[in-house]
Amino acid sequence: MATDDFNLPEELQREAKVASAIERLHDATVGRCTKCDNGFIEEKSRKIRQASDLIYGNVQYCDCYKAYQRYRNYIVSEIPKEFWGVRDMQMDFGEVINKKISTYITKFDKVFESGFGILFLGSPDGIKKPNSGTGKTTIAAKVLGHALESGKTAHYTTMHSYFHLIYRSMDDDGVKYKKLIDEIDSVDFLVIDEVGKIKKSEYVYYRFEDMLRRRSSQLLVTLIVTNMNEVELEEFVGPSIMDIFRNTMMKIILVGQSHRNRRFISTQKAINLIP
Repeated sequence: MATDDFNLPEELQREAKVASAIERLHDATVGRCTKCDNGFIEEKSRKIRQASDLIYGNVQYCDCYKAYQRYRNYIVSEIPKEFWGVRDMQMDFGEVINKKISTYITKFDKVFESGFGILFLGSPDGIKKPNSGTGKTTIAAKVLGHALESGKTAHYTTMHSYFHLIYRSMDDDGVKYKKLIDEIDSVDFLVIDEVGKIKKSEYVYYRFEDMLRRRSSQLLVTLIVTNMNEVELEEFVGPSIMDIFRNTMMKIILVGQSHRNRRFISTQKAINLIP
């Protein structure tokens, strides 16, 4: 992003960052590929199998263009880059959790039709195990990746970022923020991470519940990620919002060793920083 972009209004800075990230992605994929012509490959022996073949002839997408399109969707959906590769990653969270995740993704069409989400929770009371880095956001990002590959719309945000947009939308020049909030609220699959990491207020409760009820009534899929356990979460959001969670989401509790720490150690070994 150019230095001048920092002088732009915040909502335009956001657009500039997305545009810049997409441009860099294009340079790193299609721009570096030596096998195609700007993402397309001509196949002289290709047979015409459908009507679109009469328009595009013997041309097909190169793998570099397919990668560009996939990760461009990730950028627009604001999925953090560290989770771009998790869609096809094999993950082991134990037999029970693995089966829940596998079934959820296998029956993705049913999930979409029913608007059935996931509530990721931290350790229950009395279990002293790590709550951070246990894989909750990783699984949520994996679901978003499947949603995008299935042609659905998706978005990732944190509770803090979401309410930052809401508060900015109340400014005199908040029209663009309102439009962005409407777009986020209406995606097919929405992940709200770090729920609980924001100061409690009546307004937060009202807006959060209003958004959740509207999404539930439209059968849109919402995934909630928090390090709180169920008791702590209910104390934070209140019984009304907790009732929405319990009736529209599958509950997954992840505890144990930090996946983030294991990934960090693996990365250090890969670049020979540690033996």
